[in-house]
Amino acid sequence: MENEAYHTVYIAASDISGISISKEWKFYTNTYPDMKDSNISSCTACHPSNSFTGSNGDLENVHSKKLYFKGTHSNSRCDNCHNYISVPAGCSQCHDNPDGQFAYAPHGSTPTIKYQTTNVDSKMPIRVTENREMNDCILCHQPGSQVKGYVGYQAAPTRLLNNHDIPELHKANEPDCTGSHAKSLTREHARDGRSDANGNPITCNTCHKSTNPVVVQAIKDKNTSCTTCDSKDTAHKEVHAKCAGCHSKGSYEESRTVH
Repeated sequence: MENEAYHTVYIAASDISGISISKEWKFYTNTYPDMKDSNISSCTACHPSNSFTGSNGDLENVHSKKLYFKGTHSNSRCDNCHNYISVPAGCSQCHDNPDGQFAYAPHGSTPTIKYQTTNVDSKMPIRVTENREMNDCILCHQPGSQVKGYVGYQAAPTRLLNNHDIPELHKANEPDCTGSHAKSLTREHARDGRSDANGNPITCNTCHKSTNPVVVQAIKDKNTSCTTCDSKDTAHKEVHAKCAGCHSKGSYEESRTVH
């Protein structure tokens, strides 16, 4: 069974009277670790963050065109976004904050509250079912979510925003590498032994804020080819050349440094 891939199951049955029933669902297989992708700072590497008066941070700034925190429910209906997620605290998440710090609690002011998925596609496997930190973007933007965004200046959100998941966006189409490496660059960089030039764990910003011209150009071109960065890595090529002597695709795992 293919790793790092969606698989569809379809079952149909009928009885002798002709009554039939069918069901279809999907599941996802993955044996690699996921890079930490929940923090809003991981998204601002690609999405501009424009501050505005009254903002409570980057999460609101990324959505600045459609969020209004001026006490007007007609312009800032909670269920425009919260038609997808819910919290055990109900309305008290925003009104009468139990910590007593705000008359209302802007996004990011209640880090102890856990949001859960509620409006999802039952046929799709949900990777993240509860926010891992306060501003967990993947919770709303992962495949299978039913959260909606605005199109133009319509009064209600109508556009599904469920087609944005970090591992899927970073998959490399190089079958010769998948015998030893993850398809997704984010998962490959999150494996044991991976580190940046300073010995720190690799994050989204390691590449997206890199000054290395090769990395900068690859991101600009949306090029996820493994060889783009590794082609000049002599040690990497030598390792695979040695493995190829006995193995067609190799099973040796090497640790490389991303600059």
